[in-house]
Amino acid sequence: MTNITTRHELAGTRIEGARYAVRLHPASEWQHDGDPSVAVSVHALPVDGEDHGIDLTYDTEHVFALTDIALVPAGDGTELRCLRATAARSGAPAFREGFVLALEPGMADAIATALPHIDRVSRAAAQIRRALAPHLGRRLWPHEEDAVLTVTAQLARQPSVDAALQAARTFQGEPMFGADSRDSYAELGAALRQPDVNEVLESLIGDLASPPAASAV
Repeated sequence: MTNITTRHELAGTRIEGARYAVRLHPASEWQHDGDPSVAVSVHALPVDGEDHGIDLTYDTEHVFALTDIALVPAGDGTELRCLRATAARSGAPAFREGFVLALEPGMADAIATALPHIDRVSRAAAQIRRALAPHLGRRLWPHEEDAVLTVTAQLARQPSVDAALQAARTFQGEPMFGADSRDSYAELGAALRQPDVNEVLESLIGDLASPPAASAV
């Protein structure tokens, strides 16, 4: 069987085989049932001495509701099918955009385990955004939306709200809410520490049971 590794990557999970990696990440788009809650990207890993892999899904639909994602038996293996009816509101529900990947052995189980957790993180992040709204008085900037997803994911991995805020990191690995953090996160950090927002964060810790942090199959 192919060696499959699973690890946390920012707010999401990366499931890596010998040739491909599937990245599952929560989505800020979720507001109501049926909205996209999982961002899925597929990466071809480096070959023949190349330094970097290729994001195979960079120019296609990659944000899906759980009901848009299926693990389907195909021949001797399993396919990951991510297909969303992006034109449904325009009266064309039969048209779906997305992609299909023939999975390496062992990847399907890891994906099936991670998907419900990623969905829960997206839904919990929506609760946090609603709690933040009165304090910020504006919509979150894109980097702040990413930060909320990261904090929400850390609530599943850390024992307390303070620990989750301290563990939140940018893509460059810098602390988001430390004493020396960038000013671009300062307003969000202050809002996250408001008593009513902190109460929401506390309530979510028990609801966000994290899957195993890392594994090999």
